[in-house]
Amino acid sequence: MKETSLDRDLQNRHTVSDNNIIRLNKYLAMCGLGSRRRVEQLVADGRVKVDGKIAPGPWITVNDRSVVEVDERPIVPLKRIYVVMNKPRGCVCAVTDARYRTVLDLLPKKLWEYRPFPVGRLDKDSSGLLILTNDGDFANDLIHPRNNISKTYQVVLNRPIAAKDVVKWQKGIWLDDKLVRPKIVKAIDERRCEVEVYEGLKREVRRMAEALGYKVVELKRTKIGNLKLVSLKEGAFLTFSREELLQMVHSGGVI
Repeated sequence: MKETSLDRDLQNRHTVSDNNIIRLNKYLAMCGLGSRRRVEQLVADGRVKVDGKIAPGPWITVNDRSVVEVDERPIVPLKRIYVVMNKPRGCVCAVTDARYRTVLDLLPKKLWEYRPFPVGRLDKDSSGLLILTNDGDFANDLIHPRNNISKTYQVVLNRPIAAKDVVKWQKGIWLDDKLVRPKIVKAIDERRCEVEVYEGLKREVRRMAEALGYKVVELKRTKIGNLKLVSLKEGAFLTFSREELLQMVHSGGVI
């Protein structure tokens, strides 16, 4: 597995400066204690103290000088990590799974302590570009429709696709009572096409193909925004800083 020098220099923790005052619920989430909802429950249960006093609510603010404790143990935020992987077929986009190998199993154990999670969906039988991070705000920005970050897929169908069906696909397919209109549908050859979408619905590309009477036999994500998968081997990964990854997603990059 390939790693950048940044990965070798990772430190376990980072701090919140005096000038970066944040709400307690965000701080707790940055410490890897779970979602905003879960950490707010910790506060409601009286398990969180700030500077020796039980926190009155998740809305209070903290900074680098604050001493935050959960169950009488001091906590500090996890350092943020940003991983780009070429996911192989056969593993699931989950943190844990009782039946299948997960994408986290492809990472070295030294990265597990940062508690990364996959951003968005890529089902077990699909492959290609996948981002993992422990930065919830970054993940939300990446997948939220308002930011117009598209995902591009190479799709292999079970039979040749008719030109009229390419046109129908481009005009949009009804899924879950919603008209889902891809940004681009382009035939590459008889059975292979490129599909670029924004929504990120569950099994979106496969379901659109099925609605037209086709079955997807191979599905590979080749782009996230303007970040393009070219040479990174299946199962391999690279780490980046937040700024590096955002630059590639928005302005272009090749891995």
